[in-house]
Amino acid sequence: MVQVPMSSPGFHDGVWGFLRVQFKLWPGQGSLIETTFRQQVVSAMKTFDPHYADWQVPVTYRAMAASKTVKPHLKSSPDKAAE
Repeated sequence: MVQVPMSSPGFHDGVWGFLRVQFKLWPGQGSLIETTFRQQVVSAMKTFDPHYADWQVPVTYRAMAASKTVKPHLKSSPDKAAE
């Protein structure tokens, strides 16, 4: 588990504070973030502001390129092909 230092969110000294959390998920696992995690974040944020709403915790997705592993192509050598 990663612990993230957190100060009270909101507008302080002319600057809006926010917390960004990045998850790497398998396809089809987004509902865990959209439901359970979001509800826990909203509940925690309500300790700072009782009017904090679900819509204030956005969930966005970004596709990541998978690393490609190059496999060597095995060809018969020209000497063996002539035999």
